[in-house]
Amino acid sequence: MSSLHVIDNQDQVAEPINQTLCEVCQKQFSNYVCPRCNLRYCSLACYKDLQHADCTESFYRDSVTAEIQNRDLDRESKNKMLEMLQRLEADNDSNGILEDDQEEEEEEEEKYELIERFGNIDIENTDPDLIWDLLSDKEREEFQGVLNELQHDGDWDKFNLPTFIPWWKEDISLIRDPKEEHETKVPELPQTLPDFEKMTKPAARSSPYLAWNLLHILATYSYLIRHSMGDLLEDINDTVNITETLSAEVLFSNAASCPYSCVGDIVGDIVERIIRLQDKSDMIRRGKLNNNRRYDLKILLLQDMQDLLKKSAYATFDFWQALNQKKTRATMLATRKLYFYFAAACYLDKKRTDILISAMQNELTKIRVEKEDFQNEFEAAQNAIKQHEKESKVKIQEL
Repeated sequence: MSSLHVIDNQDQVAEPINQTLCEVCQKQFSNYVCPRCNLRYCSLACYKDLQHADCTESFYRDSVTAEIQNRDLDRESKNKMLEMLQRLEADNDSNGILEDDQEEEEEEEEKYELIERFGNIDIENTDPDLIWDLLSDKEREEFQGVLNELQHDGDWDKFNLPTFIPWWKEDISLIRDPKEEHETKVPELPQTLPDFEKMTKPAARSSPYLAWNLLHILATYSYLIRHSMGDLLEDINDTVNITETLSAEVLFSNAASCPYSCVGDIVGDIVERIIRLQDKSDMIRRGKLNNNRRYDLKILLLQDMQDLLKKSAYATFDFWQALNQKKTRATMLATRKLYFYFAAACYLDKKRTDILISAMQNELTKIRVEKEDFQNEFEAAQNAIKQHEKESKVKIQEL
């Protein structure tokens, strides 16, 4: 292809121009001149430089097009040349958009500047106030805008945040590569476990209150772990305050009796307490937690409670360790009671565990049926409203 051959054999482009610097790199003498725009350049690299892209793009296009027209080529060869031309044009288009290049450079500069500020800081263990002080006014404004948006609609999904998986939901493979490190999040038990039989009388060990209160504690622990993303000690005051709200009838109660008589009582109580807790912290969404969301929360808690009951000793000891960090008069009784239920969890046999899991499965089935019935009734009501509005519009038009 004669017209394309001009590029590859640069000695044919023009007569050498000595003692004149390349107009592209400004480093070497220009030995060639572009036949289209008279640009003086030193090498093929400078000829294809971005600042000469407009000329090279049209040169490639015209050369390839002329070659296709002048030669008797089969369909396959023509298609290949046209595809090559389209690729060249696409590359030049992407490289020729100076605004995009400028934006990319600005983004790179921002990333580099961000690394300079936070490169030597342990984000997870640094005081949040210090991190806030390091942010620019623009970054603080953007961050506050995100928080305001979340408070308005509560939609975390659109931010593509990683999904939190609590330790009792982890799928830890029994066969692992010894070269790969695996940091398990499952809490550890102490070397010496408490003897529940020495701590209690037979009547206390057979009391149904023991099982109901233990399940309520596990439901509270489930919410705390999900709320804190697995770190109960990240904000110990928040952990204690939530525990005091959710477990007012168990850990923070002085009553000798138990207000629960079945799994439904436990789940219903703690869900309403969670809703009131969320309403108190988020005034914008007050009253918007409909029955459908109540059902979803009950289902999630029941699923967690079934998993945690099988590992109740780990859960209650982890809970106790966190609560024990707050040495106040208000938490002293709750901490002692929680250790008591840790001992009960160590004592809990498989037979009673299976009975409780069966009861939770029955309650889970019941709630799912209720949720489905509620959704059907809600959709029927919505359709009736739409039909009524449609008929009302027709009557108005007739009038």
